[in-house]
Amino acid sequence: MKKHRIRNMIGAAFIILALVGTVAAMVYETQKTIYRESSGHLVEIAHQLSERFSDQCETNWNVLDTFIRDYYLIYGSGTKEELVSFLSDYQQTWGYSHLFFIDKSGSFIYETGKISKLQFDNSQSIYRVISKRENVVAPATDYDGTEILLFARPVEPFELDGHLIEGAGICYEVQSMLENMNINAFKESCDVYLLDADGITVARSIHEDSMDAYNIVNAVEKENPELENLEEQLLSGKNDGIMQIKAKGRDAYLSYTIVDVVGWKQLLMVPVDVVNNEMHNYTRMTGMLVAVLILLAAAGIGGIVHFFYRINAEKKQKEIELEYEHKANESKSRFLANMSHDIRTPMNGVLGMATLAAANIDDRQKALEYIDKIQISGKYLVSLINDILDVSKISEGAFEIAEKPMNISDFIEDIRVVIGPLADNKKQHFTIEKDIRNEYVIGDKLHLNQIGINILSNAVKFTPEGEEIRLSIVETPGASGEYAHYHMEFRDNGIGMKKEFIEHIFESFTREKDSTIDSIEGSGLGMFIVKNLVELMHGTIKVESEPGKGSCFIIDLELKLDPNGIKADKEEPEDSTEAICGRKILLAEDNLMNREIAVEMLQEMGAFVITAENGQEAVEKFAESPTEYFDVILMDVMMPVMGGYEASRRIRRLERADAESVPIIAITANAFQEDIIESEEAGMNAHLSKPLDFVALGRQIELLTRHKRKLQREKGKRT
Repeated sequence: MKKHRIRNMIGAAFIILALVGTVAAMVYETQKTIYRESSGHLVEIAHQLSERFSDQCETNWNVLDTFIRDYYLIYGSGTKEELVSFLSDYQQTWGYSHLFFIDKSGSFIYETGKISKLQFDNSQSIYRVISKRENVVAPATDYDGTEILLFARPVEPFELDGHLIEGAGICYEVQSMLENMNINAFKESCDVYLLDADGITVARSIHEDSMDAYNIVNAVEKENPELENLEEQLLSGKNDGIMQIKAKGRDAYLSYTIVDVVGWKQLLMVPVDVVNNEMHNYTRMTGMLVAVLILLAAAGIGGIVHFFYRINAEKKQKEIELEYEHKANESKSRFLANMSHDIRTPMNGVLGMATLAAANIDDRQKALEYIDKIQISGKYLVSLINDILDVSKISEGAFEIAEKPMNISDFIEDIRVVIGPLADNKKQHFTIEKDIRNEYVIGDKLHLNQIGINILSNAVKFTPEGEEIRLSIVETPGASGEYAHYHMEFRDNGIGMKKEFIEHIFESFTREKDSTIDSIEGSGLGMFIVKNLVELMHGTIKVESEPGKGSCFIIDLELKLDPNGIKADKEEPEDSTEAICGRKILLAEDNLMNREIAVEMLQEMGAFVITAENGQEAVEKFAESPTEYFDVILMDVMMPVMGGYEASRRIRRLERADAESVPIIAITANAFQEDIIESEEAGMNAHLSKPLDFVALGRQIELLTRHKRKLQREKGKRT
């Protein structure tokens, strides 16, 4: 037996290591893919930009050759007036800033007739044309201070009004070139540098907070000392490439490309996060159920982000809250880590089990086991998102407590129905003791259930097998004759809690750090929600606990007595399928996937289903049907053309015998108390939250149809 246990432990450890390795490999491969795609995208843009600039340079040389040849053909040498006229015509035709001839002294004769010298960053640039008879591309400053880029080459010397002409050139403003270099990709965060052979910045198109230096290579080397031979790598030869660097403290990609026509280097620098954000369109494998769960998870994360933003905004309003803000931020960081684990764990289970179910589709037993596990993970995700939404509502002060007639015994029975099977699965002993004289009160049964189930489900999770869990409810006289006091104790003999944690148990985002419970799912929101619900009901809650001995949560509530309380009909169908079988159901649902799922499930249970894609269509199909044709209407709330609330109101106003009596059940993702109230005001009889629980739907349909028959019998007796 011991050897068998050891083998199982080794096997489990191996599986865990394999899963961890697989996840690590997937993360590594994802990062490699993002880098490869991102850097490839940047290199492609760099080459396009380099080719664009090279083409422009080639055009400039061709224009320069043409205007030199044309001048010789037309004038030979000519006079200054003829030269100026010729240059002016060419300048207007081609749109360059200036065209000029260059004399032996380095003076430029402009198309306007002006004679001036240019200022060069490298004083040898113009003499390379005159003395060395070389073609030159160089940045310079015009006589009026304008930065220009000069293209010049030697010509056959000729005399012109006392000037020995030895070169010709054209230029345009550097700013116009930079505008052509502008890149709209990467959210306009791409910096472009043109470097000459010495690494000096000839031109640049940069943005705020960019690296701005006369020698950009030296600036990069200074901030990235670990990069060896950077200058040689960037400037030597015709090598192209890409690397990751630090630029003013921010991670950035640096792409370097040769500009063939002039022998310069072009550098593109873009922040890593900007490039990576452009590469987010990857194909994802999802099935119908997985897609729904991912949307739920995304909605939950969106709720978290919104909630955090609101919390942060409120905490920064007053200086006296700075210390609290610091603690809250630490708590949120812990919560994010927990939430990331809590969401990823069931999502990983859903994706993995969906894959296994598909791979074992021919093995019905295995496929069903995997589908069961998918449903378990999906239900946990739904409960997690519900908790997040509850916290958001509570924090915004928008949570509403209902004041409706209810039965305390019904509340106790609901607790037994939910917690009993959970305790049985762990072979725990769950008992309920009550001493109640007044069952009928005014209160919020839905949220009382939530309080009790939250506390007792935790008791089940943190109590070992074979141990005890007990709920006791004792009624005592209230503060006045109209009220009764209810003392509730939720007690277990589980693992208990440390004193240090008890002080923080009702704070949001907190979980006790203990290796014995780290594997137990939980977001740290349940007790925060419980405490706020109790206080919204004007009650109190406290906890007593000791490690190794268990815990006891004590709640005291004052509830108003309902003198008109009547015992409800508690009969419920034994099988939800029986309640739905043979029913004619009108289903109004705009989402194709939700509609297909509902139709398939209802038909599997024996129902005859007619569908409508919006509220207007639902009203029309009901109006066109024979009287008493439909047994129930399932109405989505958020639909195009006409919403579910308005559709329900219009159905109730129709002049036909069954318009007021046909049961209408709201099926919607809107699960707050105000949504339930709004559905009732619209004439709906019940409210069920998505994802739809078809067992609960069957019970609700049976209760509503039984109630409808009862009302019809009473109406018949009166007539």
